[in-house]
Amino acid sequence: MMEKMEGDQKLRFEVQDKAFFHSDNYINLKSTNVKEQLKRIISNIIDKINIYQQNGSGWYFKEVIQLEIHTVKFNPMKGSSYIPLPDWIKRKKAIVSIRNKDSKCFLWSVLRYLYPREKNDCRLTDLKQYEHDLNIPKGFTFPVKVRDITKFEALNPDIPGINVFSLSDNKTFYPLRMALRDPQKSIDLFLYEENGKYHYSLIKNFSRLFRSQITSRINESIQICKRCFNYFTKEELLQKHILYCSNNELVSVKMPASNTMLYFKNHHKQLPIPFVVYADFECFTKPMNTCCPNPKDSYNYNYQKHEPSGFCIFIKGVVDKKNQTNYLFENRRRRRYIKSIRRKTYRSN
Repeated sequence: MMEKMEGDQKLRFEVQDKAFFHSDNYINLKSTNVKEQLKRIISNIIDKINIYQQNGSGWYFKEVIQLEIHTVKFNPMKGSSYIPLPDWIKRKKAIVSIRNKDSKCFLWSVLRYLYPREKNDCRLTDLKQYEHDLNIPKGFTFPVKVRDITKFEALNPDIPGINVFSLSDNKTFYPLRMALRDPQKSIDLFLYEENGKYHYSLIKNFSRLFRSQITSRINESIQICKRCFNYFTKEELLQKHILYCSNNELVSVKMPASNTMLYFKNHHKQLPIPFVVYADFECFTKPMNTCCPNPKDSYNYNYQKHEPSGFCIFIKGVVDKKNQTNYLFENRRRRRYIKSIRRKTYRSN
């Protein structure tokens, strides 16, 4: 229950609103830390209450009227036998989809990464000799569920971690699972769904597959964060971003549809300010002596220095439109500029 006080000084009354706040959906497994998950759920609800208070005027939280917990049996995604990929994905030539007849598409995709092949890399015949090179966890079943990949990583520390990406209904790629060991240098798998069946494939060229979804710049070299799909022009910028991104949940950037705009219509709710200050500086430009920059590096060429010669302050009343004043000063001191604005605005107010 949210509540606020309305009315004037003579008559004050309470206004209540039965607002509804819900948390995001979370997957609860045997290995899940329930206490940490509850902390995230509570924090998520508190954030939504704060947003509600910020969007309103004077609302505050009063009490909890009803609390509901909804649960549903988790049916995890898992791989199966070969499923042909859509033509628009095939044309990117960024995915190796092993043509297996069994349910071990996850295993064959990992082995194809470890034992690459230039031609006919979708064939299975050359991979069967390496089938027992990987450690399979006890009780590990095929087709592989996404949640069981953690066990596979733990028993195979000598190979890179495993990232899993999937495709939404609007043909947008998104991260489904990130490796425990350095996701940027891990094996990238694509889990494709069709008519309730799933198939793992190996992503051999990450940039070629995801680039068109992220940016329209074709000729520019970019570095992509595999957790959130933000991109950077330099590797050092990406590494700085990863330090913060690795502490957050997996996300996929969703841009607004074309030709959509937000409009502010409630102009009557705006609070008018008493006055507006317009200020302008006039400066002398003096030439500067500097050394010749290195043409091989990017640089800014500073050849003039701007020294203030005077400034003008125009104060225009908004509430009282008759209250407007123009002040002109011929002084180079910046401190006087600040003091003048403070003194004149206080006087106008």
